[in-house]
Amino acid sequence: MSGRKCSEFRLQQGREEKLRLLQDLRSLQAEVETLKQRTTALLDSASAGLRATFATEVQYVQRWLDRLTVPDLRDL
Repeated sequence: MSGRKCSEFRLQQGREEKLRLLQDLRSLQAEVETLKQRTTALLDSASAGLRATFATEVQYVQRWLDRLTVPDLRDL
């Protein structure tokens, strides 16, 4: 016989580890989305003077937020 054999215990450990990692990824995904929303709200509430003073930085952050996409992990 060829191939690698694993006990049911090892297979279960592997499944549990994958589930834990997926839960960690989903938690991080939610955290990134929350931070994105908070940053957007902060930029939206900034005064015109602050926006004018830091126009380059504001534009940079807005472009970065527009490009920031969090993959949907619900289907995994």
